[in-house]
Amino acid sequence: MKKILTLLLAVCMIASLAGCQGGDTTTGPDTTPQADALYTVSIKTSANVVPSGIKYYVYKDASQTTGIAAYGTLDSGGKITFTAPKSDTYTLVLEDVEEGYDVKPSYTLQEGTTSVVLTSAVIQGQEVTGKQYYIGDIMRDFTITDTDGNTHTISELLKTKKCVVLNFWNIKCDPCKAEFPYLLRAYEAYKDDIALIAMDPIKADSEAKIAEYKDKSGLTFPMAACDESWITAMSPANPTTVIIDRYGRICVKETGSVQGDGIFEAVFEHFTADDYQQIIIRDMVEFAQEGKGLK
Repeated sequence: MKKILTLLLAVCMIASLAGCQGGDTTTGPDTTPQADALYTVSIKTSANVVPSGIKYYVYKDASQTTGIAAYGTLDSGGKITFTAPKSDTYTLVLEDVEEGYDVKPSYTLQEGTTSVVLTSAVIQGQEVTGKQYYIGDIMRDFTITDTDGNTHTISELLKTKKCVVLNFWNIKCDPCKAEFPYLLRAYEAYKDDIALIAMDPIKADSEAKIAEYKDKSGLTFPMAACDESWITAMSPANPTTVIIDRYGRICVKETGSVQGDGIFEAVFEHFTADDYQQIIIRDMVEFAQEGKGLK
């Protein structure tokens, strides 16, 4: 009996040692909770500004069915910050983004900081005169034919130019004619980087009349007769100068005749700069005076 007990004890010791040396000791799934991590999302536009009014939802995984880790409305700083268990499956969804931005259905987040850049461009596939435009809007794409028979499409122009200038005028408008010499000088100086089209929406002003005026006045930028619906779309009090920047946004809508050396040049310099920063210019004269020291 004593020998049997000794033998059993030896067997147990051998089994115990075998377990210590790599035997399967699994007792079930690891239920240790994951440590929390900080997640930050930085959202800006391609123009390096923070978009407004965007709602966001951070889902726990790409299926968007297992719950929400964070949600809210983007603040003025453009950042979303939340703390949650470490995971590589958090998925960001953006809603109420302004029309004109290229937005993905979702964005996968990384631990730490994830940068999201929203790119804007003129809006495709919609009737341009179907709405009224205000300063700050993203423009809809359109094509217009000038008095020389050349067609100009805004999206195509912005592939090679840094901004598009639309000057609304009419043949009977003396203030329009008074600003043309200043506009022409600026255009000649910046025509490699800007596109400019003078658009007359008065039905009685035919292409022939506009072409004749252009020739007699020595104007070199394209001029066109456009549909009267542009009066509703842009509500121009002639003259009105509209500038669409490289990101498709209307950043200038200047009503009234701009007369003065260097004003158009100062504004065009801003829009064509390599380090261009998107801002809304509500008064071209004031902008030129503050930016260039003009009096």
